Amino acid sequence: MPKDTKQNQDPNTEAPDTIVSSLFGKKKKKKTAEGTATSLVVQNLKKHNAVSEETAIPIADFKNVKLSTTTLAFTLANLIEQGVVVQTKDEKYYYDDMKFKEIEKNFLKGYSMIIIIPLVFVVLFLLLRAVF
Repeated sequence: MPKDTKQNQDPNTEAPDTIVSSLFGKKKKKKTAEGTATSLVVQNLKKHNAVSEETAIPIADFKNVKLSTTTLAFTLANLIEQGVVVQTKDEKYYYDDMKFKEIEKNFLKGYSMIIIIPLVFVVLFLLLRAVF
């Protein structure tokens, strides 16, 4: 009989809500390596309550994150570039929730346009067809 893996799972390996799941529900999706690494880094920052410059954590506090040094560095660099993670002058790191929400909002707008633009064209086509 297989063991229940959720009971024995390390809490550091559980990924927080991704942008897609937070917008469209908790649908299980296949995790990518990049998404998992990002989730682990963000979860670690949240676990340490590193949400401002005053509460920022040093790189040493990432030692329990189950990522290689290269992957951790690459992920942090990408998150810093996006503005989701901020590096302080004394080389500590914190999570910027406002920037994440801004990216999440832009993500939603982008996907909304994928639906709205074709819908407008269909309505225009039907109106023109009815008139002519």
